[in-house]
Amino acid sequence: MKHYVMMFLLTGIIIGGSSCQLFLTGGAMDKAPIDISGEIQLRINEHVQKNMSEDYEGPFPRRTRLERVEVEDSTVRLHFNQGLISQPVRQALVDDLRTRFTLLIKPLIENAKIEIYAGGRRLEHYIPGLYRPPGLLPEKLQPSEKPILIRNISSPEPMPQAGLYNHYIALWHSHGWYYDTEAKRWQWQRPRMFTIVEDMLPMSFTIPFLMPMLENAGAVVFCPRDRDLQIHEVLVDDDDGERFSENGTFKEEGTENWDVDDGFGFKNYLAPYPDDMNPHREGHHRVVKTVDGDATAVSHWTPVIPEDGYYGIYISYNASPERATDAHYVVYHTGGKTEFLVNQQMAGNTWVYLGGFHFREGHSSERGSVALFNDSTTAGMTISADAVKFGGGMGDIIREESISGYPRYCEGARYWMQYAGVEPEFVYKLGIESRFGGPDYLEDYTGRSEWVNYLRGAPSGPNVKREHPGLGVPIDLSLGFHTDAGITTGVVGTLMIYRVQDAKRQEQFPDGRSRWLNRDYADIMQSQIIRDLRLKYSSTWTRRQLRNADYSEVRRPNVPAVLLELLSHQNFDDMKYGLDPRFRFDVSRAIYKGMLRFIAYEYGFEPVIAPLAPKNFLARATGKGKVLLQWEPQDDPLEPSAVPNAYVVYTRSGVDASFDNGIYVRDNRVELDGLDPNEIYSFKVAAVNEGGKSFASEVLCVRTGDGAKTPKALIVNGFDRIAPPSFVESPNFRGALRANADHGVGYCWNLGLTGDQYDFDPSHKFLTNDNPGWGASYGDLETKLELGNTFDFAIIHGDALAQAGWTFDTVSDEAVATGQIDLNDYAVVDWLLGEERTTLPPPWPQGTAPPDRMQPQFKTLTRMEQAFINDYLTTGSGRLFISGAYVATDLGGTAPTVTESDREFLRTVLKCDWVTNNGSKTNNVVPVKGSIFEEVGEFHFSAGIGENDVYGVELPDSLKPAKDSGAETVIRYEDAKFNAGIAYRGVDYRVVVFGFPFETITSEEIRHKAMNSILEFLTFD
Repeated sequence: MKHYVMMFLLTGIIIGGSSCQLFLTGGAMDKAPIDISGEIQLRINEHVQKNMSEDYEGPFPRRTRLERVEVEDSTVRLHFNQGLISQPVRQALVDDLRTRFTLLIKPLIENAKIEIYAGGRRLEHYIPGLYRPPGLLPEKLQPSEKPILIRNISSPEPMPQAGLYNHYIALWHSHGWYYDTEAKRWQWQRPRMFTIVEDMLPMSFTIPFLMPMLENAGAVVFCPRDRDLQIHEVLVDDDDGERFSENGTFKEEGTENWDVDDGFGFKNYLAPYPDDMNPHREGHHRVVKTVDGDATAVSHWTPVIPEDGYYGIYISYNASPERATDAHYVVYHTGGKTEFLVNQQMAGNTWVYLGGFHFREGHSSERGSVALFNDSTTAGMTISADAVKFGGGMGDIIREESISGYPRYCEGARYWMQYAGVEPEFVYKLGIESRFGGPDYLEDYTGRSEWVNYLRGAPSGPNVKREHPGLGVPIDLSLGFHTDAGITTGVVGTLMIYRVQDAKRQEQFPDGRSRWLNRDYADIMQSQIIRDLRLKYSSTWTRRQLRNADYSEVRRPNVPAVLLELLSHQNFDDMKYGLDPRFRFDVSRAIYKGMLRFIAYEYGFEPVIAPLAPKNFLARATGKGKVLLQWEPQDDPLEPSAVPNAYVVYTRSGVDASFDNGIYVRDNRVELDGLDPNEIYSFKVAAVNEGGKSFASEVLCVRTGDGAKTPKALIVNGFDRIAPPSFVESPNFRGALRANADHGVGYCWNLGLTGDQYDFDPSHKFLTNDNPGWGASYGDLETKLELGNTFDFAIIHGDALAQAGWTFDTVSDEAVATGQIDLNDYAVVDWLLGEERTTLPPPWPQGTAPPDRMQPQFKTLTRMEQAFINDYLTTGSGRLFISGAYVATDLGGTAPTVTESDREFLRTVLKCDWVTNNGSKTNNVVPVKGSIFEEVGEFHFSAGIGENDVYGVELPDSLKPAKDSGAETVIRYEDAKFNAGIAYRGVDYRVVVFGFPFETITSEEIRHKAMNSILEFLTFD
């Protein structure tokens, strides 16, 4: 070969199409012609094979192959298969590959100019526009003026112009409960494994986290599955009047008359619905002219609410170009009223979601209703009054004379789409034959994507009729959120699927944009997810393919669309992360950020990431009817732009109400005045910037009292924990262990739960969905909601203190640990620990993606907190009541994080020792005769998945008085007679410790009695 190089100048090159031959001559000896293209291909493929990676992060992902070489003069075009682009492409990769190939080709062509292609395009063109260097930027979308569908005019913060304001996102969380015509039963589309099912697992990301994040950033979110978790539903229609007063009433008031219109409307009382019924086309609606000024007409929908709780509000109306773009809706709820302006020129004859609101049981127009007024900025238009839906409800679509028997939020999109009024011949009844589980299975997955087009309408309408007007909603993006199959050791990881051709192999959307935007969207989102997970959970989180594949959910949408396979629901190591609500929050935030960054580039603005919730919160009375609230912003080390510049402070008055719409403040403190001194007020704070609004802080409460002589307590909220269940990791027994173990703590609820795992043997193979082998789980809990941490339990303690005549402040435990509060200012400290306990990273076998970024979290009492408590008790004659399920376990048990200092604090300061964390099975408690609780009597605290709207306690502590401490047992668990609580009264200080959370006592009367006894013991001399 060196001889060939020396003779290069004597070389003759013959070019013909993509072939190239090299003739070498030297002296009298002629050499046979060499195929340069073939030689280059051979050399590069050898290099590819030697440097091929097992993952999808370069330089050569698995299955990469150079398929063709073209040589023209000094230009060498290298055509790779799509294996090369199953990874993200950045300029650094292009430069690296060009350098590699230049060195390989240089012996054959000295000054070769290398061009790299894959899948028919220049490799540079796979760099998302967001990351392309100058000169390689594609054309951006030329945004037109988009209509605004919903405006919450009661929100005090400005619209997030650097966020997703007036952008529209369609997303769905996987599959759902459906009817299988072959099996003739309702069932899940995927197996129950590791306590969850894929049909609901992505819902545990989208409903509590992703949807609120997108909406807090200003987006309008549409979902083809019901998003409301309320199992009750009350429908009130414009045709109901007062004929069905046991269900609710519809009334018209004012000087202007409403007229029945010719267009379609919803009709009530038709459920259950047969397959061919569209309830939004069976009824009528009413219209009235708008006026510029005070309203002259109002329609009022007032349901009979079956029980106190939060209910999602959905409205339906008939859309028309004649309608007002600012139809004025008002929702009356226990926190006051919230007002919306709705554009009735779009999204007609379907359910439009306004939000979730708290209502009281019964019939009350002031605290549980929706009204529509005819005032508008444009007089002479019309507004439409049709139906209002309160709550999600239970499924009521008929299949072979049966309904699902499950809450509507569990059901597949097929049934929601029918209930939401889509035209089936354009969305899910497309004349396609089903190979799986009957027509509903097919209609479910094909309908989700065509529903996106139906929302949008011409020219991007349903693919069978793209000129269909649809609902006129300018959807920007769609996302199908799934988890994948697969079993291995270590993490299967994150796969992203996109499609660059439609069914007719066209690479353009109907609006003229390139479908290669799907590739950009997929890359940006997957890269965001991988980056965030590697920074917060595992530095080697597995990146799987960027796969260009023909899936219905990415081929059919006529807007940029991706299908996310986040992890494997069949793989235990993936599910150690997937069952963790912290992970669910962070993945959802990464998805939101990916969407924002894609849209921001397309529309040409600099995105700002919404901030995280404030921390170190405290609420203190500063006088009669005066409260000072203080907090600190929470840094986001992953996002420099996520810095708040203002806050929204929300207030709740009383125990059984909801929060108001908030006030907008610039500083991180505010003083409120004019409060009722004898009322309990609760507060929470959200951070705001140009990109949107954070989730709210924990909820703190205050009762100021009206005089200095009223005794004052401090509630310390130390229950911050959200966590997965216990995991067991041994060669022959692996899984998510809930029976006789820690269930973990969900964020508000533990969504996705089907039941406890019962097969822990890794050798058991998957056979069918009903017999999935290792990981198989029960289904007894999937129609219920396991209650979790609402961060709103101080109110239960505060109510009991108020009933005893006490005033109180509330602070976060972090505010104590950072020295922002002096415990000695209070006669009694009530330290609320709930189910706080040290939560370790999950156990890990040999394998990929271990949790090396995770640290222990949620210790009951940190070293600093112990020091402040010790100082308060021993130097200030303090009075402390502390309760929680793991008080003694976390400070004196056998966990590896327990230190001798912890045990000493438990023993010498709290005056007790740990006995067991399995104190009771029944959660029934009896007082010790002659103790401070003898008058309280027997009582029960919440068990199982929760009772009386509070989480269940699965592992209550048993603790005993420390030896020679002077403490005594005051209550015991009824079943095993283990100690449930101790009390210590010394000359120095006094302490009462419960081995279960006080807030979980199910009887309000008992809580009041128990708190009164505790206060008497702590303060009576």
